[in-house]
Amino acid sequence: MILPKQVSKTLDDVAPYFKTEPGPPQTHLEGNRLVLTCLAEGSWPLEFKWMLNNSDITSFSPEYKYSVASLQRSDAGFYQCVVRNRRGALMQRKTEVHVAFMGSFAEQEQRKTVSQGRAAVLNPPAVSSYPRPQVTWFRDGYKIIPSYRVKRRAWRLISGREGGEPGSRRGALCYATLCSVQRKGRPARRAGETLRQVLCGVVRRRPAL
Repeated sequence: MILPKQVSKTLDDVAPYFKTEPGPPQTHLEGNRLVLTCLAEGSWPLEFKWMLNNSDITSFSPEYKYSVASLQRSDAGFYQCVVRNRRGALMQRKTEVHVAFMGSFAEQEQRKTVSQGRAAVLNPPAVSSYPRPQVTWFRDGYKIIPSYRVKRRAWRLISGREGGEPGSRRGALCYATLCSVQRKGRPARRAGETLRQVLCGVVRRRPAL
């Protein structure tokens, strides 16, 4: 038998609802801290649970925040909050989290011999990363600026007609910088002060036939 006061209390209960919904996908640097919040209202007590890629990563508790002290690549995916009270449970829309990282260049020096006046094409060694890094080319300590005879297409360096003595050698260094987009209009940050660097190639000129 339900007493009148119990009926009144049940009718006054408010089912859980979310005050905010997740925004666009987030990108965070590997090793950084991740904090996700689940802002919900409704009759207390409210309990929260977090899921990653449709699998539970926490059990129901009063804690509405989920944090990762040091992000790893395996932490990337779709996070989702579930809130419940006496009136029922509710799932929040998923939020996508990307983890930005950059490995090291493979030590694969290229050596190419081209006829004088012919174009030499250099490709940087493979480097594992997310998102794709920005690659900058240097020669003799100076940044290579695109011109009518030197072009940069995506990652490739194309050196066209160039003078120089036959048999002369020109080395090119390439640097990779990883940038990640932060939330709420914050400026982009680079993944550490040390950039990945490797000698990408040596071009030897020979007399034109």
